[in-house]
Amino acid sequence: MKLKFDKLFSLAIQIDNPNGKQDINKFISNNHQVSKQHSCNKVLNRGSTYYQCEECSPLISQLKKEKKEIQKGQIYLSICEDCFEVQKHKGHSVQKFQVQNTEILYCYCGDHNICNKMCFCQNHSGYHDHQHQHDQQESQLFYEGIQRFLLDQFYIIFDKLSDLMLSQQIQQANEEDQYDKVISRVNFLLENIILKINEIIEVIPNSICFIHKLLMQPLSKPISLVVLEKNDLLSNWDRQFNEKKNVNNHISIYEYILLFYEHFSEENDILLGKLFNILLKAEDDFCLQASKGFFMYIEFTIRIVSNDQKDGINLVLPSFIDNLAKYICLQHVFNHLIDALGVKILIPISVFTHFMQNIGNKNRREFSKIIIQFSQICLEMFRFSNQVINLLKRFPEQYIESLYLLSYTMFTVNSIILPKEMEQYKFENQKYILANLLSTLFFKNLEKQLISSFETMYKSLLLNGDQQLSNQIISIIIKAYKKYTEKAIGFVDFINNKGVHFKSFSMSFVTHLPLLIALLERKMFDKNVLESFFTKFFNFGNNLNQTEKDFKINKTFRDLFVLMDKSFLMHSNPYLKQQIYLYISQLEQQHPEQANEVKSTFGFVEEFLYSPEYRAYDFYILTYSLLLLADKRSILDQQVNCFNLQFSQFENFKSQNTNAAVILASQDFTDLSLQLILDGSVIINVFQNVYEDYFNLQINNDYQYEQNIQEIIITGIQEIQQNKVFLKEVLQNIQKTLSNKSYLNDYIQKVCKQDLLQNDDQDDSQLVLLPFYWDKFYARHIQRRNRSSIDRIVTTLVEKIKNSYSEFCSLGNHFTLNSLFTYQQQLCKKVYLDLEYQKKLKEYHQLKQVVTFPTAILYKHLYITLILVCLEQQNLVNYSEEEIERIKMINNLFQDKQIIQVYNQKQLTDYIDQTKPSDLQRTYNFIRNQIKSNLINKS
Repeated sequence: MKLKFDKLFSLAIQIDNPNGKQDINKFISNNHQVSKQHSCNKVLNRGSTYYQCEECSPLISQLKKEKKEIQKGQIYLSICEDCFEVQKHKGHSVQKFQVQNTEILYCYCGDHNICNKMCFCQNHSGYHDHQHQHDQQESQLFYEGIQRFLLDQFYIIFDKLSDLMLSQQIQQANEEDQYDKVISRVNFLLENIILKINEIIEVIPNSICFIHKLLMQPLSKPISLVVLEKNDLLSNWDRQFNEKKNVNNHISIYEYILLFYEHFSEENDILLGKLFNILLKAEDDFCLQASKGFFMYIEFTIRIVSNDQKDGINLVLPSFIDNLAKYICLQHVFNHLIDALGVKILIPISVFTHFMQNIGNKNRREFSKIIIQFSQICLEMFRFSNQVINLLKRFPEQYIESLYLLSYTMFTVNSIILPKEMEQYKFENQKYILANLLSTLFFKNLEKQLISSFETMYKSLLLNGDQQLSNQIISIIIKAYKKYTEKAIGFVDFINNKGVHFKSFSMSFVTHLPLLIALLERKMFDKNVLESFFTKFFNFGNNLNQTEKDFKINKTFRDLFVLMDKSFLMHSNPYLKQQIYLYISQLEQQHPEQANEVKSTFGFVEEFLYSPEYRAYDFYILTYSLLLLADKRSILDQQVNCFNLQFSQFENFKSQNTNAAVILASQDFTDLSLQLILDGSVIINVFQNVYEDYFNLQINNDYQYEQNIQEIIITGIQEIQQNKVFLKEVLQNIQKTLSNKSYLNDYIQKVCKQDLLQNDDQDDSQLVLLPFYWDKFYARHIQRRNRSSIDRIVTTLVEKIKNSYSEFCSLGNHFTLNSLFTYQQQLCKKVYLDLEYQKKLKEYHQLKQVVTFPTAILYKHLYITLILVCLEQQNLVNYSEEEIERIKMINNLFQDKQIIQVYNQKQLTDYIDQTKPSDLQRTYNFIRNQIKSNLINKS
C-alpha cells in the first residue's frame, strides 16, 4: 500500500511537466541545495538536556515588564544542547534541565516568536527569509501536481469519515466492525499523506509556504458534513451529517482535520503535531489561522487513548496544543483571535468548564493530561494585563462570568465527598481518604492559574487608570461574587441534606476577596476600610430597617464563614488531615517503609495547600482574617468561625467524648487561629510585586511591610543554622515562606553583611547576620510549616545563643503588637481583649479530665493573652480607653490561684518534663512565671 501511494504521488507531480521526471528531480535537488535549515525541530525525549535563558525569552521579558512571577517549573523557552552556544548567553540567567517523563518539549532555536534572534545558533537562521519564488515554471508545475494529488487524498479521508458518521447517525445498531475498518483505512491514508508532506518539507524546507497555503484551502467537492454556528458558548458549532452532500467553501483542510480529530490514531497525532509545530514556527499566518480554528472547534478534538493502566484510558487534546499554547499569549495572535472571533474567543474556557462539570468524582487519572492541556489553552491569554484589559473593555460580563464559573466549578469538582461512616477511624477508611486526597493533585496547577487569573484581572484595572471602566467592571465583579457565593451555599446545603461530608481544595472564587477590597479602597486593611467596602458594595444599608440590616449583615458573614469552613485547610469534621496522620502512625508500627511512602505522597498534597508557590494558603488565611475583622459581632457570637469550632472540640473533652483525631484537630485549630492573626507572609504573598501599587507605602506610612520582610529573611537565615550562609542558599530557604524572591536582595543587605568570593558571583556571596539580629527568630511567619520542625529550629537556636535575654517560644522571640500589620493588630485585640472569650479560655484551662492535652493545646493562646495584658501594659499609647479597661479586667481574670494550680499539677509538669527543651516547655515556663508575677502584684 505504501509503495502504491508513493507511485501515485510520483505520477501526480509529473502529469503537467513536459520534461518528465528528470526536471522534477533537478528542481528538488536545486531547492534542497539552496535551502537553509531554518529552525531546530528536534523533539526533546526523556533524559535529554536542554537550557532556558531568561534574557532570550520574549515571554519571560513580558512577564518581567508586568512585574509578574516567573513560575517555578514552567518552561518558557527550551534550547537543546546542540543549539545552545555559551558565548551568546554570557551574563544571562540560564538554567539547565533534563526532560522528565510527562513532558513534551521541542527545541525553539530559530523560532523568533519564542526565542530571540540574537541567540539563534549558527545552524539555524530563522524563518524570516524563507519565502521563495513560486512564479518559476518548474516550481509552479511541481507544486500544482502535489496540490492536486493531496487535495484528492484529503477529500477521500473526509468524505469517508462524514459518510461513516452519517451511517452511525441513521442506523440504530452500531456496526463496530465496519466502523473499525473505515477508521483503520482512513488513518492509514492520513499517515501516508502527512509522512509525504513532512518528507517534502525535510527535502525542500522552502516548501513550507506551499504546505501552509495547501492546508488553508477548502475542498472543492461535496461531502455529507455541514457545520452550523450556534449562539451558545458551551457548544458553539454543530456538526450535522446529511445524505445530501454539500461543498463547504468556508472550511479549510486544517479545520476539517480538527473537526474529525477524535477519529485519528495516536501515530497520526504525533505526525500532525510535528507538521503543525514546524508551520507554527515558520508561518505567522498559519499561527493566526491555527489558533482561530482550534478555538472554534476545540470540542471536536478530544480523543480517547489507552494508558499504562490495565484497560485504562485517557482523554487528550491534540499534542500540538502544547506548542500552540505558547503562541496564544503573543499580542499579535491574541489581537487576531479577539478580532476574528469576538466574544467567541471565550469558547475554550466555556467548553473546559462544561467538561469539568461532567468529571464529578470519576477516575480523575483519566483526565489528568487533558486538564493540563485545557488550562494551557484557556488561561494562557489571561496572563498579561494588556490582553485582559482588552477583554474587559469588549466583553466584560462574559469574561467575568466565564472566570467565576470555572472557579466555582473547581470548588465543586476539586473536592472530596465522603459518606458519614468515614467519620469512623478505621484503617480501611483512612486508606480510602488518602486515595481521594491524592486525586485532587491533578487540579493543583489549574487552581494556581485561576488565582493568577483573578490577580491579573485586578492588576490590569489597577494599572489601566480608566476610572470609568474600573467602576463598570467592579460592579460586574461584585454581582458575580454574590451570585456564586450564594450558589455555593445552595450547593453546600444540598450536600448536607444528602448526609455526606464535603471538603474542597479550590476556594479562589471566594478568596480573591482581598484583591477586590484593595483595588476599591487603596488603603491598608483595617476595620474602617473593611466597613467602607462591605457597606458600599454589599448594600447593607439600602431601604432596610435596623433589624433587617443586622439580619442581612449576619447572614452574609455566616454564609462566607460556612464556605470557608468547607476548605480542606479548615480542620473540621471529618478531620481528613488528622486521619491521614493517624494512618501514617499506624503504618509506622507495622510497615515502616510503606509509612514513609505514604508520608512522602501526602507531602505533595500539603505542598499544594501550604506552599507559597501555589498561594492557596495565603489567599485563604488573608481572606479569613479580613472576614473575622469585618464582622462586627464578637468572636463567640460569630458561631461558625475557627475559634468557636476549636472550643466545640473542648466540649468533647468535658464529656470525655474524644479521640486522637479530635485532639490533633484541636492542635491544628490552635495553629490556624494563630496563623490568621500573626503570619506576616500571607499578605506579602497575596500582593507579590504589586504591594506598593495597591498600598502607597510613603503616603500610608506603612513600615510594617519592610519590617515583616526583614523578619522573614532573618528567620530564613537562622533556619539554616550556620554562621555563614550563601545568598543562593538563603533565597532557596526563604522560598518556603515567600512566593517571589526577585525583590529580596535589597532587604537582605539591610540585615546582613556580605563578603563576595574571589569570582564576584552574586549567588556565591556569603552572608552573615548583623550582630543586632544574632538572637532574633520570628517563628510566627513560618507557622504554615510542621510544628515539630519549628520546635527543632528554636531548640537549636536556644542552645546556640545561651547568653541571650530573648524569650524563645512557639512564636519565636521579640514578639510585639507593633510588628503586626494593622489588620492583624486589630484582629489580635478583637480576639484576645474579648472578656467572654478569655473566660472561655480560662474555663477550658481548668478542665480536669485530660489535663495535658487541653493545656498543651491552649497554651499558645494564653501566651499571647499574657503578652497583651502584661508586657504591653508598658506601652499603652496604641490602646483606646475602652481597650485599656479590658486589659485590666482580663488581668484580674488571670490573677487566680486556680490557674497556677493547673500549671503546677504533677501530671502536667511530668508531661512537660518529658518533652525536654522544647517549644511547649519554654512557653509553659513563660506562662507560669507571668501568672506568678501577676499573683505577686495582686497580693
